Amino acid sequence: MHRVPEQFLHHGSGEPVAGRADEMTHSSPRPVATPPVLCGEDYSMHCMTTTVDSRNGLNQSGGTWMHRKLIMGALALALPVGVLAATGAPAFAKKPPPNPVLCTGLSATVTFGLPLTVAGVTTTSKLGNATTLGSGTFSCAGGVTGTSPALTIPGGKNTKNPKVKHQPHTYQTGTWAEFASAGGTLKKSLKIIDFTINGGLNVFKAKSSSLVVGGSCGPDVGFLINGMVKIGHYDTKVASVLACLGTDTRTDSSHGTFLGDYLVTNGVVSAQIDPAESQGTL
Repeated sequence: MHRVPEQFLHHGSGEPVAGRADEMTHSSPRPVATPPVLCGEDYSMHCMTTTVDSRNGLNQSGGTWMHRKLIMGALALALPVGVLAATGAPAFAKKPPPNPVLCTGLSATVTFGLPLTVAGVTTTSKLGNATTLGSGTFSCAGGVTGTSPALTIPGGKNTKNPKVKHQPHTYQTGTWAEFASAGGTLKKSLKIIDFTINGGLNVFKAKSSSLVVGGSCGPDVGFLINGMVKIGHYDTKVASVLACLGTDTRTDSSHGTFLGDYLVTNGVVSAQIDPAESQGTL
């Protein structure tokens, strides 16, 4: 223990106490005077000097102990609205719709690596040219909007031609048969699609895929891709995308329907994903 000199000991009146030396330890609370708060003509609260003690996080004012939380609450009530707006927490973001959420109206342009024909093109490459998918837009239940990214889909394996003696191996590419067989390989070619829904990232991972001729695509030809959402707003992870091809463009710049040209027409360069039939559950 340390003895405090008598000249530093005071009563509540502020006068020194003569002839007395009380013992104080380091663990005893040491009051600290803080500057007056909320002083001035613009505030309804009167000026006061607050003494802060270390015991239980309490403040002493006029002989009454008050929790700091109460004091801060009073301070918040006295602050102007503009100050609270500047220091408060940000407003809540728009609540995402319930999951699974149905998204419709998907539109984008698909451009094939080579114009699709019945016979195709002979090549020495084992793999076909890449197909490109332009960025697209769609809308979801609850007035939520979404976008799909531009993608480059790697070409699959070309069909191997019969071996000719003393000649290199050759393959056929750009055929309708090759397009049809791509239905089962899209899960490997696509792998991941980064959809944006309601401003947030939804990472869709493909698990399986299949070709759809008519059926759920109506008057179109397309692909059904089943998978799961790996990252996103929603708790339910099971997801699917149905992309149906409607109108197309041929090498002579004429247009037709993809279903009408499917398997029989030579030179289909690109096709539009049909917003009336295409949808996703994300």
